[in-house]
Amino acid sequence: MVQAAIHMSVELREAAKLLNEIGISFGYNNPTSSFVAHDIAVRMEEAADTIESLWDKLQAVGETCSIEWRGESYGTDAGREYDGAYFCTKCMTDLPQPLQACWDDYQTFRAYYGNVKPWNEKPFLCCPNCGRKVVDE
Repeated sequence: MVQAAIHMSVELREAAKLLNEIGISFGYNNPTSSFVAHDIAVRMEEAADTIESLWDKLQAVGETCSIEWRGESYGTDAGREYDGAYFCTKCMTDLPQPLQACWDDYQTFRAYYGNVKPWNEKPFLCCPNCGRKVVDE
């Protein structure tokens, strides 16, 4: 199944390229056919990108990552300001904003209550960016 997805992705990209070339060559005589061919090519390219993205996430299924804090500080007139974001240690991408707050609450509750249910349960089990399983280190 995985090989079929890779093969289909390659075929979709080649078909999109061919349709785009045909659309451009037809554009001189019939502008409508050029737009239709271009639209089909763009949609096929998007489908190939989606398949590639799913393939990347499938490859990451057996791997693990952890969520860490990337702190930043800078000087202001009032003193030092501290800011930062939680990020995945494998894909190095920041968590989306709503999940930043969820993970922050999880860290706070775990620090306050310790390893007691339900406060010790992660708000999500997999990284929303790369799909790897989140483990505590």
